[in-house]
Amino acid sequence: MLTFLASALLLPTPSQSSSTPTYLAADSENVNVDISPDNKSIVFTCYKDFSIENGEIWLMDIETKKARKIGEGDDATFSADGKKIAYAHWPDGEEGSEIYTMDLDGKNAKRLTNSEDECWD
Repeated sequence: MLTFLASALLLPTPSQSSSTPTYLAADSENVNVDISPDNKSIVFTCYKDFSIENGEIWLMDIETKKARKIGEGDDATFSADGKKIAYAHWPDGEEGSEIYTMDLDGKNAKRLTNSEDECWD
């Protein structure tokens, strides 16, 4: 079960019991959570140093509550068929973020945009 406390997202980590949540996200403005179309998984973003440029994308099985890091980025969301995850990522050496997709295991990342400004951010 997801627990929202104040404006923070709290989720149990694999090393803890489900009754002991761990703080994973900075605040409600930085909480990105999406539930898979089959309602079996949650994709969410954790922020290192509370910076969106340092976001980590995690996938959690709702039944087992086991989560694993699958990539780096922000605003992760499931595709309509639940087979891919779309997300924003800041390529090295570039100022703006770009849109990517990846498989649920974090492999086969594919860049979809190549913008020179941040007009969609």
